[in-house]
Amino acid sequence: MRIGIDGRAFVGKVTGVGRYISELCKILARILPSAEFFIYCNKPIEIPCELNSWNLRIDNRRFSRGIKPVLWLKSRCGTLTRQDRLDLFWGGASFLPELQASVESILTVHDLTYIEAPKSMSLFHRLSFVTFLKADVLKATWLTVNSVGTKERLSLVTGRTADEVIFPAANSIFTRASSTQIDTVLQKYKINEPYFLAASTWEPRKNLELLIRAFLELKLKGKVNREKLVLVGGHGWKDVRLSVLAKSDESIIPLGYICDSELAALYSGTLAFVYPSVYEGFGIPLLEARSCGAKIITTDIPELHESGGDDATYIRPTQDALVVAMSSHLSDSRAFAPTPHSCHFHGMPTWSEGGETLASLMSRQS
Repeated sequence: MRIGIDGRAFVGKVTGVGRYISELCKILARILPSAEFFIYCNKPIEIPCELNSWNLRIDNRRFSRGIKPVLWLKSRCGTLTRQDRLDLFWGGASFLPELQASVESILTVHDLTYIEAPKSMSLFHRLSFVTFLKADVLKATWLTVNSVGTKERLSLVTGRTADEVIFPAANSIFTRASSTQIDTVLQKYKINEPYFLAASTWEPRKNLELLIRAFLELKLKGKVNREKLVLVGGHGWKDVRLSVLAKSDESIIPLGYICDSELAALYSGTLAFVYPSVYEGFGIPLLEARSCGAKIITTDIPELHESGGDDATYIRPTQDALVVAMSSHLSDSRAFAPTPHSCHFHGMPTWSEGGETLASLMSRQS
């Protein structure tokens, strides 16, 4: 079996969708050892599996590297797939290339941000989803999604019901850290006081600007004295005001990207992990935080209930609601958080379970 994979999500720092695809690829390599895989992209990337059966196909034509990745997928990727005589193509990032009629396909849709939070996207990105998503959903041989919430929203928008829900998972490194591990990381970043934690790319949908304003209101009211607000994650888009706000008070500590082991320690030691996103298709950081035993404050939408479990504090994403929720955690010590929370489905999802479901679909191809 010869399987193609969209490699666009591996460009640059791999987060979110890229991590989802990467972790499932590692499982596919184990479950389908006799298959040959081809990963396609128009920019240099690192593939998740260093095996002879995994092949990287970079489009080296000069004009290819200069065009938007989604336009490259639609205009050039199909040509490369024909040269490799594929049996099946996995579009893990919401779109499919123009494939030969004989090539079956699996399409994975992660969210409907272009409908639920359109102003958080660039105009080009939003138009790409408006133009291509529904058509690709309808022509895919099999359709998968990352949450029940996404499945329901997508069905309403396209009229097609997903064949499988393949939940994201938390990597095994995200477990409760020891007090020594926590202190080592806190000393490295000069975090000497109890802290709230947020982790996400700096872009409007994540609502970090609102979080900072809520934290500063708590400080203005005298409810926050020595506590800090720690921000993990890199700059994204439409983040100029956020960047200015993050520098406005010494109690706000932006760390940028950090390694997973350090993030696990920060999850383990925080007063609460705060994730006030306007909308998510699932919310992997909530799984990571729960696996480290962190208390959680997050937005009250179905998709985040799936990742946040039964014991999170769910709020409307407003400044007043954040102030109230964060206030309730200010009396906590910076010791260990409670035991990891339960989830409304049986146990935490695992990458192995997701990989097995995806491999089962791939094995059905004729």
